[in-house]
Parts: sequence; structure tokens; C-alpha cells
Amino acid sequence: ARASDAGIQYSLFSDDRGSRTPRSGPPVTPGSVNYTVAFFEQRFDHFREDDNRTFMQRYVVCDDFYQPGGPIFFYTGNEGGVFSFWNSSGFVFEMAASKVLKMHPLLLYVEHRYYGESLPFGDASFDQERVYGLTVQQAL
Repeated sequence: ARASDAGIQYSLFSDDRGSRTPRSGPPVTPGSVNYTVAFFEQRFDHFREDDNRTFMQRYVVCDDFYQPGGPIFFYTGNEGGVFSFWNSSGFVFEMAASKVLKMHPLLLYVEHRYYGESLPFGDASFDQERVYGLTVQQAL
């Protein structure tokens, strides 16, 4: 279904398999939901048992749609601050709010290490001797 037609909003997830039924209410966007920003203590090196260093990794959580038993929509951080992706992922919010899918998920976005405010060594994170933690293996 088209996102809009002559200014009328349509749901991508229509309940009648393809007809263009106008959505009830305004579209759900990242800016129209409540969220919490928090940090958790993350291991710097997941593969060296003798390395106990940690850093604070940022995440954003939204429970506006959540109902007990619902799934967690976990968005792994891209190469940028978490809000760059939070603000550009309307499809996730439309799925979460869908009355047709009835998923009732918790939305959880975790910022990629070395981006945004998730810098393991603060301003020194990109020094040559410290950037070795910026790998796919460590991030996952």
C-alpha cells in the first residue's frame, strides 16, 4: 500500500490484504512515542578473560506498545549515534503500533561501540592503540 494518497495516511499493514484502508489516528513516528535513554556496563573485550575493562554503552528503550509476552524488537547499532537510526526507522514503529500484526513489542536500540556516547575510552577512543576494540566480533 502507498504511504499516502492525496494527504490521507494509509497503513502498510491493512487488515484486508491490500485494500487502501485509511489508518485510524495519526502515523506513529519515532518522535511521537515515549522513550528512555540509559547506559549499561559493557565488557570492552569479550574474548580475553584477563581483560576486565568495561565502558558505558548507551541504549534507548520504548515500552509504549509493549504487552507482557510480546517480543523484543532489538535494533543493533549502526556506524553512528543511536538517535541517527532511532529517528530514521519509521517502519519499526509502524510494525510495533500495528493493530493488524498485534505484536506488542518492546523496542530496544543499542548504540554501536565507538559511536555517539558509547566511547570506551572517551575522547581517546580513536587513538591508534585503543581502536582495536572496534570490530564486528567485539560489537556482536
